[in-house]
Amino acid sequence: MLPDVQSGNVLIRISGASSGSPSDISDAVFVITANAGLQLTAPNGGETWEPGANKQITWTAPANISTVKLEFS
Repeated sequence: MLPDVQSGNVLIRISGASSGSPSDISDAVFVITANAGLQLTAPNGGETWEPGANKQITWTAPANISTVKLEFS
């Protein structure tokens, strides 16, 4: 999860949990911007879906966002 801050000078460091030694650091800085205004409207939490079921996923977005990428885990 990203911190609730905006920044134009962000790097990521990955390290082993036990050693704490950096394994890799991002090659260049990146930017964390304000929320783009996307909002997931369904599912909204607490649902139980059976494997193979067809379910509708809905969201709202500002007009300037024409394409979204959906991921789940």
